[in-house]
Amino acid sequence: MRAHKSISNSILASNMRPINVTLDSVTWELAKQKPNFSEWVRNQLRSERNKTEVITRRCVYCYGVFEAGPTFYDHKCITLDKGWDGEEE
Repeated sequence: MRAHKSISNSILASNMRPINVTLDSVTWELAKQKPNFSEWVRNQLRSERNKTEVITRRCVYCYGVFEAGPTFYDHKCITLDKGWDGEEE
């Protein structure tokens, strides 16, 4: 029987899913040194995701998509010589 099938769903939090990881002898020894290897793996995956994830916002005037943050308001979608639709006035 596969290991993840023998784990009772009542043991896992409702948002957790079991997964098997294959380790060689070196990584097995490193994993044994972690007090909570599963938590460490989850944290590493979240950290990797957070490094690549860019949160964006859509401008309600020009509908352009820009990186969220303090620079979001620096884009110039409305100027004195152009109307809300970008056409010359």
